[in-house]
Formats: sequence, structure tokens, C-alpha cells
Amino acid sequence: MYTLNRRKRSSLEPLAAFNPNARAMRSPIRQLSFQPDGLTTRYIPGAAIPSENVANLESLPEYNLAKKANASKQYQIAFENFDRALEVCNSTLGEASFEASHVKRGIINVCYSTGDYATAGKQVQELTKVFLANPSPISTTEAIEWHTIVDSLRAGRYFLHCGETTKVFELDRYLNMSINGKVCLAVAMLCQRDYTNAMRLLDSCNKSNPSDPLILNTLAACHLLEGGADAAENALRYVEEALLQFNNSHGEDPDHVDSKAIEAHLLCNVGVLKLILRQPEQALDPLHNALKALESINEDESQLLLNNTKTGRVLAQLGAYYHITEQAVTSEGLHRSALENLEKHLISPRQNLIYSHCLDLHGSLLRDWDNREADARTLFTKAEDVRRNLTETVPDDFIFLDGWGSANDF
Repeated sequence: MYTLNRRKRSSLEPLAAFNPNARAMRSPIRQLSFQPDGLTTRYIPGAAIPSENVANLESLPEYNLAKKANASKQYQIAFENFDRALEVCNSTLGEASFEASHVKRGIINVCYSTGDYATAGKQVQELTKVFLANPSPISTTEAIEWHTIVDSLRAGRYFLHCGETTKVFELDRYLNMSINGKVCLAVAMLCQRDYTNAMRLLDSCNKSNPSDPLILNTLAACHLLEGGADAAENALRYVEEALLQFNNSHGEDPDHVDSKAIEAHLLCNVGVLKLILRQPEQALDPLHNALKALESINEDESQLLLNNTKTGRVLAQLGAYYHITEQAVTSEGLHRSALENLEKHLISPRQNLIYSHCLDLHGSLLRDWDNREADARTLFTKAEDVRRNLTETVPDDFIFLDGWGSANDF
């Protein structure tokens, strides 16, 4: 017979049991931070590569072979040829040349596709050095200026995933040149618990882009992480508006991978807030719909691995629903499935933070279960050990991060 203890809870415990952030918020090792599972240039207008740079690149057989191999998902061949093309560009045109930077973008995209985040990170660092060495954020041509903005956004989001927020602030003059860049800066501020300036910057972005669901979701996260008596209600208002705007703006391409990932994240956040507000009957549908959205994504292997993190988070919240409705066996099955999904792909600090929160949720269930207190302590200890090893300030689960950094330049 499986029974849950009906012990008296403190005023903080309902939030701790069903909000993956709450237990960690009370811990001195908690480090707040925000949004890649892969980085995209969503909502940033493109610019053509200058013709003279195209001619230089297309004169390299290695570059052409790499492009063709990358398009056909022959990633090893693409990487080898991009690497050789980069050597040629570095030696003949210089490491700071537009051509060299463009080839580095190709290497980054290939590395993200294969899950080689260490090599991708090295190239992100190299790109960052190039545009930080530029004395002016305004480049000589529109195309080069646009690519610099995109590179800064790619780097900023990469650093957020790694929890290296100080490096995000080093990019501020470039990030301030785009709305997505400003959101990236706001997330870094949230990582530093600078809620006032983060809210001010997000409000400014929202005024110029009132229908952007990711800005609205980040505003919701700001309210939730800052706390207060009305934090969850205020956050819910923003997330529901984000979901409404998402549905209005993504109707033309509802099956797009990015659309499904955003939809699932927003739906999961609605479910989380309903559980925090003790409205479980209103949490189940959005959580089920979030899972359906993720299951409908047909992606390559690397993207499916990233979705294991998103799926694990939704499953853990479903487990929390069945915990609060006292269906312990179903709840534990979902928590076990959540942890199995997450353990398939623990690479970034952000993924490890989400994993630690799901361990907390499973532990909260077992703590209320007769004769399972020791198992609960084991899970809580493991969760705290994971967070203790995160020396960086890592983005919170509630914030949507686009992934590690593919810019689809090729």
C-alpha cells in the first residue's frame, strides 16, 4: 500500500514542493541566471554577404565542399573542409577578416549539429575577440554590421548557457543594437539578481515589441524570480499573454521546430504557475499539451538530445501534478522518466541546473511517502551537489533559451 504522509507544511513548502526553483531559492548556493539549448538569429533581419567576400570564399574548394557536406548532414566532412578553409583564410586574409569569421560560423554550426560544444565554444571565443577588437560598434558595411550583431547575440547566448554572465556584459555595446541582444543582457542581469535594471530593459523591449512572446515570458520570469506576494499571479498574466501572442503570430507555420519548442516552453510555464498557485485542475491540460508539442517535433539526433531536457522538465512537472493530487505511484513513474530523459544529455551548466530542480521535485514526493524519507534525502543531497558544482550563474528553467548557437548562415 502506497500512502503519502499528511504532515503539516510550513508556509514555504507548497512552493518548494511544486516549483523547481523554490527549494534552491532558499539555499545559499542558488545562483540565478537565464535562456541555449542551440542559438538562432530569430527575429533579426538578414543581410547579404558582400560580393567581394563571396568571391573570396567561393574561390576556396574546401569552403564549397564544406557547404555541400553540411547541407547533406555529412558533418565530419563539413568540419574537416571548413577547418582547412579557415587555415587558408587566416594565412592569406588574416584572422580578423570577414571571410575567416564567416568560416568560423560554419564550424560553429557543424559543431552544434554534432554536439561538440567544446569546439564550438572555442570558435565563439575567437569570434568574440574579433568584434571586441573593433573600436566602433558601427561597421563599414551593412552586411558586416549585421553579422557582428548576430555574432554578439550568438556569443551572448552561449555564455548564458555556460553561466558566464560577465562575458555577456562585455558585449553590451553590440547586444544593445538588437532587441534580442537587449533581452540577452536582461537575462544576464537576472542572473546577477539585478531585477530593477532587468525589468526596466525588458519593459523598454516590450514597448517596442508588445507581441513578442519571448519578451513577455522573460518579463514573467523576472516577476517570479524577484518574488513577492503577487509574484506568481503577475508571472501568470505575462505568460498567458505570451501564449496568446504566440498563437496569433505563429499560425502560418505551427509545425516549425522553433515554434513547437517555444509553444511547449510557454505551456509548461503555465502549468508550473498553476501548480504554484494551487490550481492543479488547471495545470494538467497545458502540461499535457506541452508534451504533445515536443513529441511532434521531427528533428535530427542532436536536436532530439536537446529536447530531452525540455521533455524531462515537462515530465517532472506532470509528476508534481500527480503528487499534489495524491497519486503517488503515477507521480514517481513520471519523475523517473523525467530523470532518465535529462540524464541522456547533461552537457551544459543550464541542463545540470534543470536536472537538479527535477531531483528536488522527485525528492519532495518521496519525503511525503511512508518509509521513503531516506530516499528523499539522497535525492536532495544529489540535487545540492549538482548545484554546488555549478560555479557559474546559470539561467533559470523558466526562461526560454534558444539553444547553443546555430545561426543558419550556410
